[in-house]
Amino acid sequence: MYPPISRFVRRATKLSMLGAAALYCLLLVLYNMPYNPLVAVLKPGLDATIGSYASQNWRLFAPTPTTSDVAMVVGCVDAQTAETLAVNAERGEDATFDGPWHDITLPLWKSHQANRLSAYDRLSRPQTNAARDYLQMPADLVPWGKSCKNGDERACRYFEERAARHRVGATHNLRRVASSYCLAAHPDATAVAVRLRETAATPWSARYDREPRVVKDGDLGIFPLDTTIMPAPMYGAGQES
Repeated sequence: MYPPISRFVRRATKLSMLGAAALYCLLLVLYNMPYNPLVAVLKPGLDATIGSYASQNWRLFAPTPTTSDVAMVVGCVDAQTAETLAVNAERGEDATFDGPWHDITLPLWKSHQANRLSAYDRLSRPQTNAARDYLQMPADLVPWGKSCKNGDERACRYFEERAARHRVGATHNLRRVASSYCLAAHPDATAVAVRLRETAATPWSARYDREPRVVKDGDLGIFPLDTTIMPAPMYGAGQES
């Protein structure tokens, strides 16, 4: 027989573990529920717990599966080109970087597919996550976006303000990834041009067709090179797109 204090400790430990497991399951269910007023109220606590330590992403599944591949395309801009583009911008002339462009996402995907036990999948996540963050809005903004489409001007102002702040963080991360590539592959660069390439999935109804997938490029802009980040020698020069 265990002494009374030992039995108390054992029972308290079991109850604590069961309570922690029950609380975790409850938070997990609430975190993955469709957005509703209850989730809106609990969102700060959910983000601080499940969102920070066990975040979930269900976009692979219905009803809103991922319908496109998003790759990051980078242009390494030398000092002379950067100066020319800056002058053109001041004059109101065309200040678009015309290349060469380098797809720095696709090589990582192909390397991962060739060796599933490699770390290429992990290496590609910072840029792919930042790219999707830029293109997609947080779940709590979805109702505001719907209200904006229905003609609510107040919702539109709130949505655009929050969306702009959200994209600033994603752009910062994309700039750092682009700088890491250019520091390794093009050391003469002083700026980076960032472009997101979205390739639409083939609809199920057209799965037997030989039509090419629809590709859409979106330029984010030209940013000063971030020299505080380490170069990424895994990237090779000359991967032009």
